[in-house]
Amino acid sequence: MATILPSQSSSLSKTNNEEDHKDEEIEKIERIYKSYKEVISTLSKEKGWISPHLCQYQGFWFDPTYNLAGVMFIQQHFKPRPTDVLLVSSPKSGTTWLKAIAFAIMKRTSYNSMSVSHPLLTTNPHDCVPFLEILLRTPPIADVEDLPSPRLFSSHIPYTLLPESIQNSGCRIVYVCRNPKDVFTSMWHFTT
Repeated sequence: MATILPSQSSSLSKTNNEEDHKDEEIEKIERIYKSYKEVISTLSKEKGWISPHLCQYQGFWFDPTYNLAGVMFIQQHFKPRPTDVLLVSSPKSGTTWLKAIAFAIMKRTSYNSMSVSHPLLTTNPHDCVPFLEILLRTPPIADVEDLPSPRLFSSHIPYTLLPESIQNSGCRIVYVCRNPKDVFTSMWHFTT
């Protein structure tokens, strides 16, 4: 029979307290996302072109199954850092290109551009620079607080829907736009 020493007892209770705290956080996040689903179910819907239907949220149309809950979570809970860089674009406006260039510039001291081990040679830019609303769209959510600074994210959230915490944080926002006719044509070819 094993004997628990006093020093082991305190570490066991600390571990149990940490696990209880994590369980409480998970339950809290699940309640938050449940409330988002309830809000989404009340939004006006229209037949979608790419998805079965779209929901209008704060003046913009979103695919409710893809990223709307992530947008809501960002608006209410995301804490930006002044060193963050956020790449914002509408879909089919050069997002992949922008991600590759920004990643290469920000990581230029970490990787030799001629090295075979450079991430952009083996990894899609969308994996190197994640979409913030996709990281945070469903529980369990990614813990973006653990990422080292400077963090690099991308988003398709319109600028006017970005929370004031991002707009006033001092973080850099790089916005790329494209002629709407070209965006429509690109989207048409992409989806058909």
